[in-house]
Amino acid sequence: MAPPEFWTTFSIGCAAECGILVLSMIVSPALFPKDYPLHKQWLWHTTASAVFPAVALVFFALPGTWELWNAKASIGSILVTPPNIALWQSLGFSVSHFVVDGVVMAVKSRTYIKAMKKPLYMQMMAHHVLSVVLWPKAFSDSRLAFVIGYFMSTEVTNIWLNTRWFFSELQLTGTFVLIWNAMFFISYTVFRILTIPLALWLMFQIEWGAYVASTSSLNLFLTLFCSIPFGLNIFWYSLIVKAAMKMLKPQKQA
Repeated sequence: MAPPEFWTTFSIGCAAECGILVLSMIVSPALFPKDYPLHKQWLWHTTASAVFPAVALVFFALPGTWELWNAKASIGSILVTPPNIALWQSLGFSVSHFVVDGVVMAVKSRTYIKAMKKPLYMQMMAHHVLSVVLWPKAFSDSRLAFVIGYFMSTEVTNIWLNTRWFFSELQLTGTFVLIWNAMFFISYTVFRILTIPLALWLMFQIEWGAYVASTSSLNLFLTLFCSIPFGLNIFWYSLIVKAAMKMLKPQKQA
């Protein structure tokens, strides 16, 4: 059963993202590039609203995950350490984003498939639905709170990811944009890539026999599912590195 703190941040998150969506629909048309396609306009609105949970998680997911790490009985029992209030609050913001973003993407499915292409659209919808169903269940069962807290903490990189998307759409260049891109690259590297060795080390420290014996089939499925984000982070990082190398490569003179 989720505590009141979860429902509070869930409600705040839903209200804030819906408010940003409405505000974007009012203000953004004045910012759109000339002849900006309709299917990209909806992606623009939800990209703007997604910045809110990324900022909120700085104040809840990061300290909550660190607090849980310090509260563990042992490294081997980290997967069964109960979530603290900060992580429940963080989960409220995360789930509210998945719900609001997922509903808009479902209602405007044709628009988003055209804007994102079907493979990425299906990946995002699966991510949203599975997270809404599995994350609260795992928290309620005191399972995987540290891992989910880590995943929520990595969403902090979306502050730079989403805003740089606007720079790209507006075709902005210059020193500030270059610095912002560098900040995104550094944040992604620190939060999503350099933490992978720690995750691998933890995998060999877990008391798997006791964990499997005391964990439901649904949470065991989520445990296996947790390996997917790491693979996706590496895949996206390879694309980011390629883009960065292309940007730094000297342009050939005509």
